[in-house]
Amino acid sequence: MDVQIEQKNELTKTITVKIPVTEVAQEIQTGLESIRKTHRQRGFRPGKVPMSIIQSRFGASVQAQVAERTMQRTLNEVLASHGDVVHITQPELLTRDLGTQGLSYRFDAESLPKLEPQGYTGLKIQRPAVEADAEELQRRLEAIQQENAYDQPIEKEEVEEGDRVQVRYTFEGSTGAPRELTFTVGSQEAMPAFHEAVRGHKKGDEFTFTLGGEEGVPGSSVSMTVVSLMERVVPSLDDDLAKDDGRAETLEGLTEVLRKEIASSKEDEASRYAEEQLLKALLAANPFELPEGFFEAQLVNEVRARLRSMLGVDDPSKFGLDIHRLKEQWRDSIRLALKRVMLLEALALKEEVKVDEAEIEARIEEIAAGQKNDAQGRQVRSYYRQAQNRRMLERELLLQKTSEWVMERAEVETITWEAMESARAEEAAASVKAAVESVSGDEEPAEA
Repeated sequence: MDVQIEQKNELTKTITVKIPVTEVAQEIQTGLESIRKTHRQRGFRPGKVPMSIIQSRFGASVQAQVAERTMQRTLNEVLASHGDVVHITQPELLTRDLGTQGLSYRFDAESLPKLEPQGYTGLKIQRPAVEADAEELQRRLEAIQQENAYDQPIEKEEVEEGDRVQVRYTFEGSTGAPRELTFTVGSQEAMPAFHEAVRGHKKGDEFTFTLGGEEGVPGSSVSMTVVSLMERVVPSLDDDLAKDDGRAETLEGLTEVLRKEIASSKEDEASRYAEEQLLKALLAANPFELPEGFFEAQLVNEVRARLRSMLGVDDPSKFGLDIHRLKEQWRDSIRLALKRVMLLEALALKEEVKVDEAEIEARIEEIAAGQKNDAQGRQVRSYYRQAQNRRMLERELLLQKTSEWVMERAEVETITWEAMESARAEEAAASVKAAVESVSGDEEPAEA
């Protein structure tokens, strides 16, 4: 077997494989003789049909089968002998020819970039300060008040804007039981016609009104009864509210719980932002591209993995989703995530960052302890006893540990929370603008 390699660009090479005729001729002959033994044809006894006839009738198909088998076998050998070649699916052949000189075929093979990380210490990173947020605390307390609010009947002459009202109604011709509805007059909680119809009425009133009927279309007659008028009672911020919420026995205790939740949430958000900054700085210091064929295969795999995680299916069409649209929607984020993994793995190798068994076990126990009950905790431990799942966890911990290693050696500038939100808003606006310009650039220019 003769293998010739032509480097097309930094990440792609064209490989030409030539198999001498002596290596395929015998297999072709064996295939033809096998057919001859069982082939029946008028005028000849079984097994006595002349080889010239067998060759004329079956030669082309046998040659094609032999060429395919030989190509598959040698292709795997070629790929295995070139450790830098990456492939997920079978490479697409550029040419394939079987002639008097033997079998030859050509295909493009991709290699991952050889990463030698540099400039990864002293990176300039921004991280927002996590400060007490009195406004957020107040919003959460008010949300708890609204969650525990209730309707209380009131005596009133007539329904006015802002009142809570309970009505019973039926549509003309309906055979079912009357329906009941509670809404605040003037809100978005019911159809506008209901709000208009109930204003000025009082408890016990029975009346009819027409729903629809605009632009010459016949309307529907609705019979309505005002069952009761109510007011929304919002409980006070006190110890009773804390007990109803269930997270504390006193308002002071509930406030402390919320304060810790807010701080933890903001701490996580600040860490995510710092990680984003770290990745940008790392990629700026170590720019590289991914081979497109490799990336497209990874993109499809990741899209399908996300669909399995979110919907439990591989085929998005079952939910009316278009996989091509999902690929474009997630393309940039998946490319960035793949680059992050490759760069951090190369950095871990260079700096000899490793994860030991004790760290893996500690993480498994942490995950198990976070489950709802002991049975689920045992399932977690059983899951990570499987070699493949354990390797995935080890890789995740290695990436996390390497990122922390770099972060410890970075120059971290503390910024305000508002500065982070402003920066993200600018990035989002720039991303939208780029997307719009990209779509506009693809459109055909208008004729003059």
